[in-house]
Amino acid sequence: MRLRDNGPLMSVDEVRRVNWEYVGILRSGDGLRKALSLYEGVNTAVGTRESNAALVSYLTAYSALLRTESRGVHYRVDYPGKDAGWRRRIYLRVSP
Repeated sequence: MRLRDNGPLMSVDEVRRVNWEYVGILRSGDGLRKALSLYEGVNTAVGTRESNAALVSYLTAYSALLRTESRGVHYRVDYPGKDAGWRRRIYLRVSP
């Protein structure tokens, strides 16, 4: 992912609302894709509280979308079971 240094900032309250609605306790591929689409137009490069919250939330939603299983507190309604192939971590790199 590349940091986006233009576009509007999303308030921390709006980030919380998006996370609660789409990246919360019960997650689905459709909801995670919706959250990602909301975050993609947001400024994530200015280093403010708002841009940092949007960036971390984007990375969380992206990672959750990649993980097609349920494990621990990560529960995907569209993938309710564990998959032994997913017994690994997801690492992401953010570029300026």
